Amino acid sequence: MGRVRLSLHNFTGSYSHLQGTVDHQITRWDIFRAVWTTGALGYGDMFSYGWRLNARRIGKALDASFAHQEADGDLFLDTGQEDWLDADVTDKGGTSYWISIAMTKLVTERVLNIPWLVYVSRLKRQGILTMDPDSNLSPDFAGTDRSGNWHVVEAKGRSGNRSPSEMTHAKAQAAAVVTINGVAPLTNSGCMTYVSRNRSWFCLTTPSPERTKLRLQWISVARRW
Repeated sequence: MGRVRLSLHNFTGSYSHLQGTVDHQITRWDIFRAVWTTGALGYGDMFSYGWRLNARRIGKALDASFAHQEADGDLFLDTGQEDWLDADVTDKGGTSYWISIAMTKLVTERVLNIPWLVYVSRLKRQGILTMDPDSNLSPDFAGTDRSGNWHVVEAKGRSGNRSPSEMTHAKAQAAAVVTINGVAPLTNSGCMTYVSRNRSWFCLTTPSPERTKLRLQWISVARRW
């Protein structure tokens, strides 16, 4: 179990009570579960995928959850450890990607009360999405909170320094979804997770340019040099 810091800013309307900074505890099980369940609409949906797809996803979940280390109460990804340094760049990219998926799932679950995130591509196939006709972009996920409101989020992972341009692109991707089932999403957000040796991980969610209802920061305070 490791500590991360969750900072909430600029919420309005029904989210105006979400303000300030608070520490959260994240376990390897949290990361494992987040990777395994993302993309499904429920546990029944997960197991309908069959054992092969579930086996592959469990492998990715184990990789993401055991890549983390804990020290001084903080959870971090030690990119200086020997097995990480020896890993191929493709393996590192895959691990970073699934960590970003896990962080996006945990952020939306804990703060926006969204228990499940489904791939936007699946909703497209079902014909229930309206996309911006002037955009060729598309986000990763959508999900409903426990009140039935839809939310859209684009998940990105990055090693190294923060990238404002990549976050701007993530927000534009999220904004490309105009309606789901004929109703505009309550929030359209980008979530970026940073993994580096200097910073354990950093996940930031901000509103799309046209939708300023939500600004969320998820920050790990662990630093390793």
